[in-house]
Amino acid sequence: MEQSKVDLVNRCLLSIGEAPIEDTTVLDTIPLGTDVDIAKRMVEDTIRDVLVIGWYFNMDYDYELVPDTNGFITVPPNVIRIDFGETEFRRQLVLRNGKIYNVIDNTYVIGQPVVADLFYLVAVEELPIPAYEYIANRAARKFQERVIGSSDLSRITKSDELDALVSLQRIQMQTQDYSLIRGSRIHNGYLIAGLYKSRGRR
Repeated sequence: MEQSKVDLVNRCLLSIGEAPIEDTTVLDTIPLGTDVDIAKRMVEDTIRDVLVIGWYFNMDYDYELVPDTNGFITVPPNVIRIDFGETEFRRQLVLRNGKIYNVIDNTYVIGQPVVADLFYLVAVEELPIPAYEYIANRAARKFQERVIGSSDLSRITKSDELDALVSLQRIQMQTQDYSLIRGSRIHNGYLIAGLYKSRGRR
């Protein structure tokens, strides 16, 4: 299966019985307000909503962020969230305009290295299959509910979405060290409360 944003859009269109678009379609040229445009926006929103939670494939744990000569810490452009955990910086530093910002001192000048967990926006083509399938089913369900609002179709797509989520959670559990002993806080809000990563700085 070839993973692409066009394929995700087509999954949305098929959920309401609409014909798919060509694989070579340039999505940025789609007229505003059409079903294809709505599906594209739904797909993009869903990708961000899912990835910002944090999964095994889009996180760097304990990443050291080092300021430049001016004291600024610039993060990679595909970082969508930063978690400073239970450290002295958790209520002090935030991600703003691609840089780390000190909300207490109201400055971008940090002046010292800090350690955080980084959450990345991953390209559609690089998503693991379980994540891709979950995004596809979630986007299709949201698109169908917005465009048609059929309760019967919604039940079907919700069932597909739940199955995909369970598969993704299973992989998450297999690839991460979680335990019932409080060590470090679990990142993923979809996983069972009470599980903690068994190693880390928290």
